[in-house]
Amino acid sequence: MAFQFNLLKKITMLTLLCAASLFCEINSSISPLTPNEPTTRVINVNNRPLAKINGETISTYDVQKKMEIFLFEQTGGKNLSVEEKFQFFSSQWKTTLENIIEDHIILIDAEAKELKVGEGEIRENIQNRFGPNVIKNIHALNLDYDEVKEMARKDLIIQKLVGMWVYSKAFLEITPKIIKNAYKLYIEDQSKLDKIKYQVISIQSNSSELRESTAKKVQSLLSSAKASVDNISEVIADTDAKISISKEYTIEEHKLSNSHKEILGTMSSNSFSAPQTTFSRSNSKPITRIFHLKDKLSNEPKNFEMMHDQLKNELMKIAVEKERTQYIKGLKKRHGFDKYNPEVKLPDNFKPFFLY
Repeated sequence: MAFQFNLLKKITMLTLLCAASLFCEINSSISPLTPNEPTTRVINVNNRPLAKINGETISTYDVQKKMEIFLFEQTGGKNLSVEEKFQFFSSQWKTTLENIIEDHIILIDAEAKELKVGEGEIRENIQNRFGPNVIKNIHALNLDYDEVKEMARKDLIIQKLVGMWVYSKAFLEITPKIIKNAYKLYIEDQSKLDKIKYQVISIQSNSSELRESTAKKVQSLLSSAKASVDNISEVIADTDAKISISKEYTIEEHKLSNSHKEILGTMSSNSFSAPQTTFSRSNSKPITRIFHLKDKLSNEPKNFEMMHDQLKNELMKIAVEKERTQYIKGLKKRHGFDKYNPEVKLPDNFKPFFLY
């Protein structure tokens, strides 16, 4: 019994984490308002049947209601602008409809299993979702208490079934070994973020002999610290060769070209490479370059203890998504929805929401 209670608590927490993650992804795509935009605009709903399942019709209003509640829960009741809501509704109505259909299929399975929830569970669920001012908040969403109570009952039944067939399997998949392997991949990814800070000294001349001799002299002076990158042109001002210094580059090591990586990868910080002759991209003439590796900036990864919970949660989200897909697929086949699509065929240009 204690195991079931602890599992249910973990399931609830993971559900909240997944929902919060989804909202962050969606919220990042909502464009901010400009100061001169009007604030009296309204959303018109093109209400019509969108799906029919188990004798019930799912309308555009049902989908909107589901999205309104989702936004209320994820923002803590924050008042979003009409434009922000419109963007959210327009981008998420299809996914929300699919989720509602899946919930109905799960409830069909729950009826067959005669799964029940208690009044206490329902009251607690409503309190957690709508806060201490339950009546005020549900009225602000154009809902009544009986409607919210029925939603809570169905949601709790869905949570229990999904917990039994999805989350419990996902929990068993995420073993300590899986988490350690994920940490190894994290370390590998972090090493790719190591950065190289460098400059390039270029020597050009129509005389290959002058270019090469000047390059050797530059490399010798810089390596022996008898001159610096900043004053090298002044120290050997008597040469007819052209000496140019690039800007300072800071780039992730894995993004370096193969030719640059081959040179810089073997160098130590604050060192100079041997002269490297190649051809200029601008005029195809020979050019000799000396690389100055100023510093190697290592990206220090977090230790395993610090990353453990984050990696576990990320792995759980992946495992839950996989198990839920399999679970819904099995339910659809069992109840005949693999051959019957409950969604109503809509016009190609159908838009459920309009902004006026």
